[in-house]
Amino acid sequence: MGSMAQGLSSGEDVKGERDRQGYLVVDHLTKLYGKNRAADDVTFTVGKGEMVTLLGPSGCGKSTTLRCVAGLETLDAGQITIGGDLVSSASSHISIPPERRDIGMVFQSYAVWPHMTVWGNVAYPLQVHKVAKDEVDVRVRQMLSLVGLSEMVDRNVTKLSGGQQQRVVLARAMVHNPRMLLFDEPLSNLDARLRVSMRFEIRQLQQRVGVSALYVTHDQTEAMVLSDRVIVMNQGRIEQVGPPLEIYQKPVNSFVASFFGEVNFIEGVIGAFEGTPVSVPVEVKCQGRMHRLFATPQPGMKAGEKVYVSVRPQDIELASESAATAETPALKGTVSRIVHMGSHLEYFVDAGAVQLTCHCVREVEAKVGTTVNALLKADRCICLSR
Repeated sequence: MGSMAQGLSSGEDVKGERDRQGYLVVDHLTKLYGKNRAADDVTFTVGKGEMVTLLGPSGCGKSTTLRCVAGLETLDAGQITIGGDLVSSASSHISIPPERRDIGMVFQSYAVWPHMTVWGNVAYPLQVHKVAKDEVDVRVRQMLSLVGLSEMVDRNVTKLSGGQQQRVVLARAMVHNPRMLLFDEPLSNLDARLRVSMRFEIRQLQQRVGVSALYVTHDQTEAMVLSDRVIVMNQGRIEQVGPPLEIYQKPVNSFVASFFGEVNFIEGVIGAFEGTPVSVPVEVKCQGRMHRLFATPQPGMKAGEKVYVSVRPQDIELASESAATAETPALKGTVSRIVHMGSHLEYFVDAGAVQLTCHCVREVEAKVGTTVNALLKADRCICLSR
C-alpha cells in the first residue's frame, strides 16, 4: 500500500478525518432580527464525538446560533453542514427542516408529555419514524438503562423528580441514535445541588455514546465541566475559542476574562521593554505612588500602551510588607471586608485607586483595617487592552 498505509487509505478514511476536524461546520452564520444582528458572522466547528459549549450572557447570540443549527431559524447569510450534508445555506436558499436533520434536542423546559409513561415519552420518536414495535421496546429499555431509569419504565412521567424528568428527556433525545445532540440551557430549572450532579451525568453519557454535541449555557462552571472546547460569545460575535482551562488562564480581552470566572482588573501603562519578553513591566498607581508590576503581554503590545493587568482572586497572596521582592512586587492596601465562603475566604483590599478581591484557602493573619501586601506573580498576571 506504500505511503498510504501511514495516512488516509480510502474515501471512508478521508470522511472520518473530515468528521474529526469538523463534523458540524458553521460557516459565517448571520441571523438578523430587524436591524439587530443576533448572530454576526459566526464561524466554528464541532468535531466527531466532541462537546462544544456556546457561552455568554443573555442576548449574546448563543441560543440563536443553536436554533439555526437545529433548523428552527433560517439564515440571513452563511451556511451549516452536519456530517458533510448541507442543511442550511442562505445563498442557495436551503433550509432542511429540523425533523430531517437527524438531531436530538434537550431544552431548558423538560417538555415531557404528562399523559404518558416514561416508556411512552422515550418511545415517541421511534414511533414517529415507524420503527417496528419489538425494536422500539428493546431500544427504549436499553436507553432507560443507560440513563439509570430501568425501574421506572411504567411510571407516569409527572411522578418523577426534576432530575429524573431531565434523564427521560436525554433518553428521548438519544433513542433514535441522532448524529448530533443540541442542548439549550438544559439545567437552568434544576436546583443547585442537582445541577452539579447532572453536569457530570450529561458529560459521561455523551462520552459513552460518542455523539457530537453543541451545548448552550451562561454558566461558566457548567462550561468548564462539560466542554472539550468553549466558544465565548458577546453581542452576536465570537470573542474566543479554546479548551476551558486555556480560556480561563489566557483570556484574550477583558470581556472574556470577566465572564469566564472572577477577576481583578488593575489599570496601568506598559513600561519600557525590549524584544518579546515573557513578561513586561507595568506602571500602576496605588496609594498615590507609582508601583511596578510584571505581566504577560498580548502579541503586538508596545511600551506606553494603556492596559488592564488581569489577575484571578486565587492568584493573589496576602502577606506582610517584608514579603515583597523585586521578582514578586506587591500592592499595599487595607483589608476592608472579609467573607467566609466555606471552601475559601474572600478578602477585599482597598489600595486606593486599586480595589482587589483575594481568595485564600486558609485564614490570613489580617483583620478588617489591617494593612497588607498583595503579592502578584508575573506568570499569573495578563495584560489586556483597555
